[in-house]
Amino acid sequence: MQLKELVFPELSIGAVMPEAADKVRPMELADLDIKFSFSIIKEESLGFASLSIRSKRAPEIEQCLNYKFDIKAFAAFHLDETEPVDAKLEFTRKFNAAATLVGALREQLAQLTSRGPWGVTVMPMIPLQQLAGKYPDAELVASTKKPSLRPGKRIKARVAAK
Repeated sequence: MQLKELVFPELSIGAVMPEAADKVRPMELADLDIKFSFSIIKEESLGFASLSIRSKRAPEIEQCLNYKFDIKAFAAFHLDETEPVDAKLEFTRKFNAAATLVGALREQLAQLTSRGPWGVTVMPMIPLQQLAGKYPDAELVASTKKPSLRPGKRIKARVAAK
């Protein structure tokens, strides 16, 4: 999977004058509306992803944040036709597309706010699996793991052998 194109079709940001300085806090994941989509056109070996992140417009949230924003990103990916397609590959493609767009949006928000009146605002970490969905066969992988020795026991065993 190779990134072919990345664009920001919508960038909107505004500095907010907080009602009280003591109410201002760092942005949290719960302050954001996040929408992600990923689709594939197999005939053309293309994948398309879009991500929209918007600060929630509820008054109790707006009065605590320094900026309100709405940022959308769109990416096109070239897909390798020779890869066998299964659920795990589809998940991996979706996960990688989400990682690409989240990183790009995080950087875009930091850049847009860097010269604002309140300085740089950093977007909170977004769990990529929340966007990509559940990994196929996750229960199977978890149930078939073999127990291993804890690292401490291995170290003690090596010391005792010397």
